[in-house]
Amino acid sequence: MKKSIIVAIFTLSFLFLSVPQKAHSQSVFGLSAVGYNSTTREIFGTSATWLDFQLAWYYDPEVLGELYWQFNNEVPLDSGYGIGLSLPQYGVLIPAVVNLYSTSYLPVTLYTTYSTHFVRSYYVYDSCSGPFGFFAPCYSDPFGFSNFFGGLFGGPSFGWPGFPFNPFFFVSGRRFTLGTTQVSILTPPGPFCLPSFKSGEMMVTADGATAPPCPTPTPTPTPTPITTILEVSPMEVTPSGTEGAGPGAPKTATVTVKTQPATPNRSVTLTLIPIENSGGHVDAHHTGRRPAGQLRKTTGTTDASGQFTTTYTPSFIGGLVDIQATVAGGTTSGRVGVQSRVGFLFELQAGTNYELIGTSPSHPSNHWGTQLANFGLREIADNYKSTFYSQIAIPQADKLHYNDQSLIWGGEFELDNDWQTGDAHREHRRGINCDVRCCTTPGFVPATRRAQLQQIFINAGSTDTNDETNTSAPHWHLRFLNGATNVAVNRSAGNFVTETFSAALQREADADEWQERMDTFDAAHLQGQIQTIDAAKAMTSALFQSVEYLNRNRSNEEYVKDLYSTFLLRDPDAGGFLYWMTALQNGYGRDHVLRGFAESTEFRNLIIALTDTPPPGPICNSADEQFCYSQGGIWDPDNCFCEIEPDPDPCLNKPWLCDIYPMY
Repeated sequence: MKKSIIVAIFTLSFLFLSVPQKAHSQSVFGLSAVGYNSTTREIFGTSATWLDFQLAWYYDPEVLGELYWQFNNEVPLDSGYGIGLSLPQYGVLIPAVVNLYSTSYLPVTLYTTYSTHFVRSYYVYDSCSGPFGFFAPCYSDPFGFSNFFGGLFGGPSFGWPGFPFNPFFFVSGRRFTLGTTQVSILTPPGPFCLPSFKSGEMMVTADGATAPPCPTPTPTPTPTPITTILEVSPMEVTPSGTEGAGPGAPKTATVTVKTQPATPNRSVTLTLIPIENSGGHVDAHHTGRRPAGQLRKTTGTTDASGQFTTTYTPSFIGGLVDIQATVAGGTTSGRVGVQSRVGFLFELQAGTNYELIGTSPSHPSNHWGTQLANFGLREIADNYKSTFYSQIAIPQADKLHYNDQSLIWGGEFELDNDWQTGDAHREHRRGINCDVRCCTTPGFVPATRRAQLQQIFINAGSTDTNDETNTSAPHWHLRFLNGATNVAVNRSAGNFVTETFSAALQREADADEWQERMDTFDAAHLQGQIQTIDAAKAMTSALFQSVEYLNRNRSNEEYVKDLYSTFLLRDPDAGGFLYWMTALQNGYGRDHVLRGFAESTEFRNLIIALTDTPPPGPICNSADEQFCYSQGGIWDPDNCFCEIEPDPDPCLNKPWLCDIYPMY
């Protein structure tokens, strides 16, 4: 059986016109070509007109191309009009070309390319004069190529009246027909099939060859569009650094992209789009880039089941973020929002015995808290009034003022209206806090009342009250923790990276910085808990050794506060802060203090408590391990187990025995 050979055959026809033009020799070239490919059953042709350099100063080429077959000389199978461009002053001579194409291929059939060639002058004018010139114009070519009145070529030329020739001056010219070219080709006979009208009939060609009828062509199937489905679970996560509705509140979300039908090896791109004016923030009154959180992977490919999965870690800002997925070849992009919030907070309404203060254009609603906190604040105001004012109404100027609880969804409550900074309002992310001051004059509470007021705070459920009345903005900082003195925050490694970066450098890590640190965490996780702790120490310490942090020029007080915020993710306690400040004042350097935080038990416990930190391995007895080796065994450090083969070969594990006792 002979292999079929793809053969494409072209036939060409040329037209050459040498035109007398003043003192120059100028030429126009015309081309017609036709060909076929019997294997792909295609017919193609070309029509072209081009000018030489001299003629190009005055004209542009044009061409009309038409492809016919022997069955119809009136309606072409394909046609087109091509226009070239002549700019010889710039070395540009672009021919006019039309490419013709048809799939109406039949064997032993004549196909013809017919071309009409034209040039168009840069401008012409009416050379006729008299009252009838308007009705019977005599257009003349000012370049001496031709004129319509005197004949097709070589007639009289009068020049442009009153102006010399200028090739850079273009006006609408006239098109001059130069001539035509045509070329034909006959397609070869079989072996082939011929179209038939009846099932099973045999067709005969003009040369007597027979061929079976062509099978009914199978239509090309329409590709099934790929539909993208984007799922996020859960749809609500808590901002980094908050416990949300409790220690079990979700800190990350799983993002899954599905293709329907299931299509493997499709590239996937994920994009985070923070939604403006969500979470209680008004974007127009903030500076910097609104944090959107981080995706563990932003690009990838679908697996064998047509899915792609990654993890979303929220930022420290409460708000709404859209996750958009685009799949290569898909007809749609999936888009779904995920809320970053600390569970459900409730707005503290205005009351008779207290004033709500502190709203701003950037945070127009700033009194959101847990039900316990809101109940306690109302009870404090009522008890304060009844204790010190009895049955009379409390004067407006003496009422307690409640300032800056939390925003509607919790998360960072940045007072300086900069998205990237974390500040002293760290605790106001959870809905359990409120700043309380007295009276129109801040802190104006008689000394005789203060002890009773502190007891009122405790009786109403403030489990931990900071007295900050001696500051520049005197107030009490209340915490409503339902009887607990502290609530542990359940974090993932992604939360930890986000918080430490913000605490040390006052900005959100960009995608590359975050991914690099997560890769370090992942590699350490594979090795064990000790390695994970060491990696966390190195990454966190490096933030303070970076040029970016050094350029912040922090004072000793600020430096110690930054260490607390970054390593321990909390505000300093009074005793610890005094200890480290004393160390710096006594000559210990900042590196010494930094190592103290990195090696602290609290930092170690924080890393161990991360949800994706591996559990500690067993602590093996070193004597058991040494005994195993002395017996020629194999020690398993992960399970503290010694495996001794029956009749072990001393030369394998104790080669010195072979040197002393050759009989082995």
